[in-house]
Amino acid sequence: MTKRKWGFLCVALACWAAACSDGSSGAPDGGTDTDSDTDTDTDADTDADTDSDTDTDTDTDTDTDTDTDTDTDTDTDTDSDTDTDTDTDTGTDTDTDTDTDTDTDTDTDTDTDTDTDTDTDTDTDTDADGLWVVVSHPDYQWTALPAADVPWAHITHLVLDFLEPVGSGTTWSLDVTGYGPPNMGAWTTAAQEYIDAAHDAGVLVICSLGGEGLAGVAFNNAASSPGNATAFAEAVSDALVGIGFDGVDIDWEQDFDADGDALLLESLRTAWPDAIITTSIGPAYGAEQEAIAATLAGVEDDVDGYMIMSYIPGNQTWTWWVVPVPLTPLHGTPVPWGGTQNYSIDRELDVWGAAGVANSKLIMGVGGFGLVWSDTNDDGLAPVVPYANYDDLVADPTCFAGPWTCAAGADGEVAPYGCSDNWVTQMWVDQAVAEADGALTLQTDAVGGVTYFGAPAADALVTVADSCTWGMIDVGLIFYETPESMGMKLDYANDNDMRGFEFWTLSQMVNADGGFPNLEAVIP
Repeated sequence: MTKRKWGFLCVALACWAAACSDGSSGAPDGGTDTDSDTDTDTDADTDADTDSDTDTDTDTDTDTDTDTDTDTDTDTDTDSDTDTDTDTDTGTDTDTDTDTDTDTDTDTDTDTDTDTDTDTDTDTDTDADGLWVVVSHPDYQWTALPAADVPWAHITHLVLDFLEPVGSGTTWSLDVTGYGPPNMGAWTTAAQEYIDAAHDAGVLVICSLGGEGLAGVAFNNAASSPGNATAFAEAVSDALVGIGFDGVDIDWEQDFDADGDALLLESLRTAWPDAIITTSIGPAYGAEQEAIAATLAGVEDDVDGYMIMSYIPGNQTWTWWVVPVPLTPLHGTPVPWGGTQNYSIDRELDVWGAAGVANSKLIMGVGGFGLVWSDTNDDGLAPVVPYANYDDLVADPTCFAGPWTCAAGADGEVAPYGCSDNWVTQMWVDQAVAEADGALTLQTDAVGGVTYFGAPAADALVTVADSCTWGMIDVGLIFYETPESMGMKLDYANDNDMRGFEFWTLSQMVNADGGFPNLEAVIP
């Protein structure tokens, strides 16, 4: 799934089908379309982990050298000469010579050297083992969650979406998209409220450019030559620094060109050396995405993080929407012909790793929204577990001819409920589970490493209020992150040395009490 930009709700299933097939991810209405479309470290690692790092190293070296040299030389020489000459003719001469020499030398040297070195360094990490916790907050949701209500203690980075580049050649500026504040003046004023509050809390703020259906022409023009790219990067840097941003994200989803994205990222690093620079990239479904990863690996030193939009399967390659696959599964679904289908975080690490990109540059995309499978065709059935009817569907060759051709579907359903993803929020899920009075139970999917809420059986669905149509809906299966699933993702990210998480979107994650349980599970 990609981020952003729909103008209308898709209420009918047919509309949902169209949305899923064009590869976008929705905006005001969200949509759950997916695209294999996808579309810095100048090791200036603008990490800004709001760390308060506390590492304590105490080195105490004490060297004591005591040298005592005592030399005592005692020389005693005694010479006794006694000469006696007797001359019987002339007399008697007696000579007695006695020489006694005594030399006593005593030398004492004492050297004592004492050296003591004590070094103490203290750093403190208050985030999840140094992981980035990035939340995206698109401008069309700013009124729903003002700066005062952002959970600053539970995030490290805030992304404010979107601005759109305007211009061509070497003349560039930034403008609003039309989905949020009406002009740049109003947009800037609103953005600065978030920026000021974020900086007070030690949180860094990134501006995302582009989004689904936007800026494709502009990005392509800017990337058409090094001169254009330089002018583009300088204009973007000047504008965003002037507003107060700490960095920029390129979310190029329309007419994406990997070589062009790489040129823009490299140019931005040159123009803005100390910026946080990221790029939002679609999930790695197949060979096309492998080629994209290989190209973007060439600018790994210019990029602080690759934000992978791994929120939702959408195009599952082998069955499209026919099988209910969880959001952001950690591990791939087994397939009858061996191996696993290629939608999982495992797959992302494999593809980007093969391209030479370190896991420490990869950011896992996690949904602040959810998906619902319900009885859309009024046959009294809907899937209640992930991968429902998978084996039966595989046996039906029509399932692989393209989307919407599989007659059976998953318990009669061939897609999630056809409404905007923006309506499946933390607050709605809490309400639905409460209304179900125990009938929607929280369960764990060991295959994907996720949790979900399921009805008792495919023919025993649970009727709850539908905040999309303001009617009622017969629910079988709800995919939504929980503190339990985030615990599994946190362990996975730490075990694999990933950069962190990016949640789309922030305002969907708040509960009725103003809390953010899934963020609090990552940074308590």
